[in-house]
Amino acid sequence: MVMLDCPNCSGGRLVVDIEGKTTCENCGAEVPPDQYQEMIAAVSTNNNKPLPPSDRKKHLAKVDLLVDNIKNDLALSDGICQEIKYLYDKAYRKGYPRRLGDGTRTKRHFYLTECVGACIYLAALERGKKYRDFYDRKKKNITPMQIQNELNRIKKIVLPRYKRVVEPSRIERCARLMVKELGLQMTIPPAPVTVNHNAIMIHNQQRNAIKYAIIDIADKLGVKKCVSKSLSMLESSVRKNNKIIIVNGHKRKSEVVAGAFIYLASKKTGEKVTLKRIKRTAGINHESLQKIFTELEKR
Repeated sequence: MVMLDCPNCSGGRLVVDIEGKTTCENCGAEVPPDQYQEMIAAVSTNNNKPLPPSDRKKHLAKVDLLVDNIKNDLALSDGICQEIKYLYDKAYRKGYPRRLGDGTRTKRHFYLTECVGACIYLAALERGKKYRDFYDRKKKNITPMQIQNELNRIKKIVLPRYKRVVEPSRIERCARLMVKELGLQMTIPPAPVTVNHNAIMIHNQQRNAIKYAIIDIADKLGVKKCVSKSLSMLESSVRKNNKIIIVNGHKRKSEVVAGAFIYLASKKTGEKVTLKRIKRTAGINHESLQKIFTELEKR
């Protein structure tokens, strides 16, 4: 079986269904039987030969369209855009993203959009393109995740027939293969560890709520020495566990955790305060306070 590129989008593979209809797995366009047979004959005659210049121009025109529309969203300079187009042309001459031959999927089995994403990634790395992280404000290398987000959005606008979703893992795999096969002198960094910024935000909110509760309850109890000791114990607990829920297994309100820290701090500072007073002042029940206190006392 000969594998053919779709003449409509040039980025998908033609497949024949059980009814004998030939359609593109990428854009869904149907190819008439006569045209499909002509394409098979042409590939059989010119197998492993470069595609005609007209096909190359058609591919590069789509690449230009994608790159020109994505450059502002990724803040790519004109120099990086030219490098992207150069890399794609170089990769295309090597056989990307075509899938021609005996019907088996080759190691170059990537779609046009995936190849464009890989070229954007490589060009950004080669030119030292950085972005400033919104959360920690540090400059970092551009990532396949950022590229795929913008590519999937842009292709819906400029290439609506391309239905296949671009995935960051496919971009990175294609980029690594290009580095090897095109002889590029660069090193692709390991994939960054995913950071759950939403979880960090929740963690900070909970910690701050407990801090304020400690200050408020200690003030009502009139135990001044316990405040600083309770806050330092809280920070120590957070550092040791590094978890969203300060106390394992107990999603208690901040007043309960604050009351437990104050009671432990009173035992270390010598300021006398009973669990009964803490419960009454903080408006919490004995069972909740005892569970948190028991858990914290083990540490």
